[in-house]
Amino acid sequence: MKELLQGATVAQGKLSGRALGSGSFGWPDLSYDGKQILFVWGIQIFAFDLDSSAPDRLRQLTDDGFDDLDPVWLPNGRIVFISTRVKLTVRCNFGPATRQAVLHSMKPDGTDQVRISFHETNERYPSVDNDGRLIYMRWDYIDRDFSAAHNLWVCN
Repeated sequence: MKELLQGATVAQGKLSGRALGSGSFGWPDLSYDGKQILFVWGIQIFAFDLDSSAPDRLRQLTDDGFDDLDPVWLPNGRIVFISTRVKLTVRCNFGPATRQAVLHSMKPDGTDQVRISFHETNERYPSVDNDGRLIYMRWDYIDRDFSAAHNLWVCN
């Protein structure tokens, strides 16, 4: 990823005008037309135009202090992602508070960020299945161990 972004600077957001230096890149997802890639850097979501050399080809889509992870393109052009912007912590967590993260959606420019799940515990790893539905992992609170019941869920 670092080689792909060489020479590109962030066009919008808190990192505007800067190149993404050392740090962790994760969760890449290629758009359906193959022209853009979503990824996470520093627990924020970025988009990069693969089909352009324009100065605004690297865009920071989230930058509001929440942990935003697992971005995935949806067939309708929106982006689904996991975020801690619900401002809750996971129940029955032993030790330091763990911020709860659930499904959200936004437009490809980072606007219109909306929560699309109202579950009370963590969700992760969204993906689009072959019939266009969203499939993701959810921790079911079953009053046992934190990692005892991570099941797959599907929604339209």
